Amino acid sequence: MGKKRKTKLVPRTTEFATPERMRQEGGVTVEPVDRNLRGDVVQVRHKAKLTCKLDWYRDAGSITQQMWEAGCKFARLYFMAGKMPRTTPMYGDFVQGRRGHDPLAGKTDAQTGLEEALAVLDSAEQDVVWDVCGNDQYAAGHRRLRALQTGLRALSVHWN
Repeated sequence: MGKKRKTKLVPRTTEFATPERMRQEGGVTVEPVDRNLRGDVVQVRHKAKLTCKLDWYRDAGSITQQMWEAGCKFARLYFMAGKMPRTTPMYGDFVQGRRGHDPLAGKTDAQTGLEEALAVLDSAEQDVVWDVCGNDQYAAGHRRLRALQTGLRALSVHWN
């Protein structure tokens, strides 16, 4: 009878992500999720390197970590305030509520925070920060990139 061979249970890195996904938006990283008692990797997870355009600008070195954090905070306030780009024009009253008709209805904390953040920015900065952080679009130009950088810097100073 022959010797019993030990087989390694190391998963291949292409087991879950397709080659197209590996090249898309900065690719994915492979992280070990589970190990057996010997320390061998049994299960891996594919995690996207970039999830939004703000991550892309940070990865390219166009914005700093503090600017990125300010942009993420703006994006969170943007979505918590109900500013959804596809539904607001069609269902404006439903999404925003009927504050104009009810004098006792107040604003949410996210809406107040978003208005305070927009008050810090000038109109060009508001436009590009709104597009990049809220609508997940590229700045698309040198002037708009400068406006994004100055706007995110102003927001990071405002919140810190």
